[in-house]
Amino acid sequence: MTYKNKNFRIKEFKKLRIGFFYPESSVFKPIDPDRIWTSDRGLTGSEYALFRYALGLSRLGHGVTIFTKFTKVGDLEKITCCPYQEWQQIYHSQPWDALCSWMTPEPLKIAQPDQFRFFNQQVSDFNMCESGWENYVDVLAPLSFSHASYLKTRTNYTGKWRILYNGVDTQEFKPMEKIAGKIIWASSHDRGLHWLLEAFPLIKSKVPHAELHVFYDMHGLHAFANRENSNSPQIRELKQRSQYTIEALKKLTLYGVHSHGSISRDRMIKEMNSAELLAYPCDPVTYTETFGVTVAEACAAGAIPVICAADAFKELWSEAVDHVDPPFSDHKDQFVELVVRNLTDSEYKNKNRERCVNHAIKFDWSNLISNLEEAISSKGAYGLPVV
Repeated sequence: MTYKNKNFRIKEFKKLRIGFFYPESSVFKPIDPDRIWTSDRGLTGSEYALFRYALGLSRLGHGVTIFTKFTKVGDLEKITCCPYQEWQQIYHSQPWDALCSWMTPEPLKIAQPDQFRFFNQQVSDFNMCESGWENYVDVLAPLSFSHASYLKTRTNYTGKWRILYNGVDTQEFKPMEKIAGKIIWASSHDRGLHWLLEAFPLIKSKVPHAELHVFYDMHGLHAFANRENSNSPQIRELKQRSQYTIEALKKLTLYGVHSHGSISRDRMIKEMNSAELLAYPCDPVTYTETFGVTVAEACAAGAIPVICAADAFKELWSEAVDHVDPPFSDHKDQFVELVVRNLTDSEYKNKNRERCVNHAIKFDWSNLISNLEEAISSKGAYGLPVV
């Protein structure tokens, strides 16, 4: 990226005091600061991004505190981990340079005029935000240009728009010895798992050694399946998908489909590195996929993604991975053909794997953290792509 002030990078950044906030309302289960990477609670892509950015800035020497739904007060390396409800009390005792809030910007409203207020929005609406939030945000950061375009239809915010990508650790996620036929699903069930389960018997008939491993906490699956009838077409669709998914997971256990629930970050690295394929027929009922951490990690691990290029996937991943266009329902046969070819054609598979691994480097955390450091130090003037 080219910067208008070419001397800016020459200046040595002062050490900053930064607060990171992730609202309790978005955390389905408390996080143990002593077991962030090893607990089977796992982390969502949004949670993981916050921890990686906070850790990266801390490792660069900045003072960092994270406020979210922790099981207890604790430390993550040099980061202080505090319960979310304590942020107002602690705020006034610290000389903050910047406050970085994920999902909702309410903690930013008590910042002093000289403190940088950064709002990273990971989801596709502002339903969790208080009225008037636009008045106390210096920078609004979606995860992609596609995401920004969608959010611009949902707000009149006139401040700075910058892109803050989620990322991947290419030192952890990297191709290892692959288990032949191992396919992974590692995202929320509502984003197309029902399509993959429908397609798997046909995939299995063409690749008899294929197995599908589903990794994700399914706590919302039964809730959707048991919901009362709704006037919302989207809710009715999610209910039908959930009911189908529950029954399909039961019936397909004898045919190589394994549902593992939530797993730790450490185990996810091992599972992804040993997989041949990530099959992701992305088909949410509304704009949902703003980045795709799962796709980034699969690329880095050489678990070749085969996706439907819905939402931000077209912008971020379609140049590097095999994909079908949305809507997925119009391209089911093509999707199966791509999955089968990547499992059976060695030359084709190896070329795809190399391309995916190279593409993932663009989103390595080391580069992204340096960009955020520059954005915070310059109060949003430099560091991040401008919308």
